[in-house]
Amino acid sequence: MNPDPSANTTPPASMSGIATINYIPNYGIALWNGYGANRTYAGRTLLTGTKWKVLAQTYADGEYWYNLGGNQWIEGQYTNIDTGAIGVPAVNSNGASNSKIVTIKYVPNYGIALWNGDGASRQYAGRTLMNATSWAVFGEKYVDGGFWYNLGGNQWIEGQYTTSPNGLPAFQ
Repeated sequence: MNPDPSANTTPPASMSGIATINYIPNYGIALWNGYGANRTYAGRTLLTGTKWKVLAQTYADGEYWYNLGGNQWIEGQYTNIDTGAIGVPAVNSNGASNSKIVTIKYVPNYGIALWNGDGASRQYAGRTLMNATSWAVFGEKYVDGGFWYNLGGNQWIEGQYTTSPNGLPAFQ
């Protein structure tokens, strides 16, 4: 839904759909059947430094979870993409895919800044996104008292200027 056809669409490594296990060297993390409070141990661990294709993501019990296929899930906090900023579909609690779209809600005929980064560390990316345009969201963060949406790569907008200022259901 990006109205700018000249925009760079090459995803950075964190948007590739590949998660690298980031834990204690020579150790691994649990692979789970399910995610959140309802998970059960799948009987396997995935070693630090190994890479896994991520097919979907969800947000449960305060953290991101990544689906590696079937009902096999890993905790995002033990990967190189612990913030949910990955270009894969989000799923809700019943496993259904969610379209994650926000629409800019600002002053008519004006736009909001697109940022490289979120919160206080952000830098202006040199573009604005016009009021009433819609954008696909690949991740969200709660930073400095507000939600921020990742539109792919390291491109962020402030949630307060969208139709979803209090977060997206796909990530909750």
